[in-house]
Amino acid sequence: AHPKYFDEQLVKPHDRPRGAMVHQLGGAVIREDGSSFMRTWLPWIFGIFGVLAVVLFAMNYFGGATVTVTPKKDAIPMDLKMSAFKSPVSTELSFSVMKVALEDTREVPATGEKTVTAKASGKIIIYNTQTATQRLIKNTRFQSPAGKIYRINDSVNVPKATTVKGKTSPGSVEVTVYADEAGPDFNTAATDFTLPGLKGSPTYDKVYGRGKGAITGGASGTIKSVTDADMKIARDELRVQLETKLRTKARSDLAPSQISYDNGIIVELEEAVLSKAEASAPDKAVVLQKGTLYMVTFDKDALTKAIVGLLVQTYKGESVSISNLEALTLDMPLMTGTDLWERDRLDFVFKGNPSLKWSIDEDAIRKSLYGAPEESFKSIMAQFPTIENAEAEIDPSWKRSFPTDEADIEINIVNVD
Repeated sequence: AHPKYFDEQLVKPHDRPRGAMVHQLGGAVIREDGSSFMRTWLPWIFGIFGVLAVVLFAMNYFGGATVTVTPKKDAIPMDLKMSAFKSPVSTELSFSVMKVALEDTREVPATGEKTVTAKASGKIIIYNTQTATQRLIKNTRFQSPAGKIYRINDSVNVPKATTVKGKTSPGSVEVTVYADEAGPDFNTAATDFTLPGLKGSPTYDKVYGRGKGAITGGASGTIKSVTDADMKIARDELRVQLETKLRTKARSDLAPSQISYDNGIIVELEEAVLSKAEASAPDKAVVLQKGTLYMVTFDKDALTKAIVGLLVQTYKGESVSISNLEALTLDMPLMTGTDLWERDRLDFVFKGNPSLKWSIDEDAIRKSLYGAPEESFKSIMAQFPTIENAEAEIDPSWKRSFPTDEADIEINIVNVD
């Protein structure tokens, strides 16, 4: 049949179903109804909306907030008069004193000789078990088990015994005794002593002496000597060497929480002397140098709070650090090491240009922003006096509140050092 005739006979307008679509392809006519169209495109439409929903859910689920914070900082010139106490009350600043004692030796040539005559001496404790004070006059004799006699150079009163809760304790006093004669024979280790002058009386067994340490220094005869020039060299070198050791030792003994200053250190060196220690050779002698260091120490946090409290009128006890705390200068009155060791109050002056930096409490910021609306950010940050400036960025951008999970709030602190 003729193609045109076939087309017209195959599909006539009154034979086309309602809603059907007719396509002509070449010489053929293809009919597609609405149900076929929906079956073809509807899955694609649902798929696109599903992907969008998943993307939106993921952006919300994995979203968060980033808060960038600049801590408050300041640098204030300082020339402050301050006081510290060993037993502080309330907010008073405390201080402590570290005491370090060392000795050092050095060998020197011993090329000369000299004759020496010296009496031994040492410390003993006199005990009194009587119920009355016992007075001992100058030159009272004390006898060792070896029969050697030692004397006291001054009169003393030995306190009476005391009884507390049924227990009796003898009275006692510490004295120095000196050998009756010169020479090394009177050198002895710690021992007990009787008082020959009381022998035959009831007091003899009730008053006695006991060595606190060895009795030494007794000498006679010719010994090797050191020239004045060699002795001076040894003394000068030992003083520098020992003071360095004392300072190094004191610094190493500081706890991480402690701080000290050079002007808060007192070093006292004794006169260097020839030691009785044996030298490495017969023609050498040992020079001995002793010294003691006293060093004022503070707790770093307590000192920082005390300084900030005096410099910043609005300070309310918030956490502040001073980055150059060690660079400040402490000046205190001249005094001996013993004075410093015994005093309960220390007055001093702090000078410098401390760099103050306020600390940031990240957890407190997160808790304050938890679930908060974006427009309340500035008012919330105003509650933190340690913050100079703060900015926030919420992700995704269309959200108008901070995450309800604190872990999703990231805090970035700007380094202001």
